[in-house]
Amino acid sequence: MLSRAQALGLVALTLMWGVNWPVMKLSLQELSPLFFRAVTMTGGALWLFAFYHWRGVRLQPRRSEWRSIVTLALPNMLGWHTLAIFGVAALASGRAAILGFTMPVWTVLLGALFFGQPLTRRTSVAALAVVR
Repeated sequence: MLSRAQALGLVALTLMWGVNWPVMKLSLQELSPLFFRAVTMTGGALWLFAFYHWRGVRLQPRRSEWRSIVTLALPNMLGWHTLAIFGVAALASGRAAILGFTMPVWTVLLGALFFGQPLTRRTSVAALAVVR
């Protein structure tokens, strides 16, 4: 069972995610896609940096962590956010959101094809749940 704080957090997250797509579409009427994404990603990074610094979390990656950071950040952050904003610019925001929600399906399939991740019952059910 969710606590009251968890339920409120879930509602807030759901609303922010849902409103995010139309707001991006409206913003792109005034800003170029890459400028918009640069502004939002910089603002988000600064906010997260301040939040985790305030919480006392170590922010400086160790030398051994940089390879993983770059390997994961290029497709996940740079690739996703760049392609998503061009998708929002080219499509209706609702259609772009629906395509964005298929990301878990593609993650499972690409993981199986290129990284040897097994297609277990759990990952298959999770990927199919997104499609429904």
